[in-house]
Amino acid sequence: MLQGLTARASAVDIPGVYELPSAFCTTIIATNELPQDRSTLWLRILGRGSTQRQAILELFALDDNYLHRTVILHQLRQWYRFLLSGKLGKESARLMTLLAMIDGTSKE
Repeated sequence: MLQGLTARASAVDIPGVYELPSAFCTTIIATNELPQDRSTLWLRILGRGSTQRQAILELFALDDNYLHRTVILHQLRQWYRFLLSGKLGKESARLMTLLAMIDGTSKE
């Protein structure tokens, strides 16, 4: 798909980061191609499907002292409450199951 847009791998040399021609001033992030480490955790949480679920599980496994853990858990908790109020498709239902774990794993 990205080839049709003439996207190319970014000069930052991170898998999953692509740039469109400079006239577009656009960078595309393919969250499922990002390295699975802390530096990409937040972007992968914003992804979807198995990439997103894996990133959320990684967040749960982080030490309580991880700088952004509390903030991210708070945001996910708000997202969970927002999703509770709407109709859920299959993908959203899977996400809700995972997000429901937040209250049990958060130590706030």
